Amino acid sequence: ALGQRIGVEPVALAECFMRAGAWAVSAGRVEQGEAYLRQAVRLAERADAAVTRLRAVINLADALISADAEEALAVAQEAMADGSRIGYFDGLRFGVVNSVETLLYLGRWDEARATLEHAAAADGLSDEHYVATYRAVMAALSGDADAAEAAAAAAAGLGDSEDAQDRAALAMAQACVAFARRDAKGTLDIVGGALSEAIASLGVDSFL
Repeated sequence: ALGQRIGVEPVALAECFMRAGAWAVSAGRVEQGEAYLRQAVRLAERADAAVTRLRAVINLADALISADAEEALAVAQEAMADGSRIGYFDGLRFGVVNSVETLLYLGRWDEARATLEHAAAADGLSDEHYVATYRAVMAALSGDADAAEAAAAAAAGLGDSEDAQDRAALAMAQACVAFARRDAKGTLDIVGGALSEAIASLGVDSFL
């Protein structure tokens, strides 16, 4: 609101709406966040700011998955195509990840697998860390423990990140390896450790 009142340029205003939308979604105010993100997309389009628009689209796809998975998939696939078209690597990789996540949510495993295979073969993303975590997920769901372990190893660099989300993504891949090897205790230990770290990163001592 302040940015609008003082006449901020559309691209900067789009950034404001995008950040506000992402914060609202993370705080559980999904409908409000969705509205902010849609406005960010519109403002970026008006400013002809392709990268800013694509970043807003990626955030919108993430926000929509639980409310409207079909639209979330369409938005994620748009981000994937636009990221490839304009050469924006983050747009491409997160478009792939959001597409795969949504396809798994919808139970469309074959399409999720095909999306990962295309990303590896056509887009050169086989060893990209986040893509590798979902390769581990798909391999584990298919019962291929060795392939899951190899994919998780390709994502190992996420463990050095200061971002809790990166470390959680790696933990997800490692938990999938343990699951594929029928190691129930190992799976629970990894998931429990990742959850504790996520709670600590938010400054929360315990559940109420």
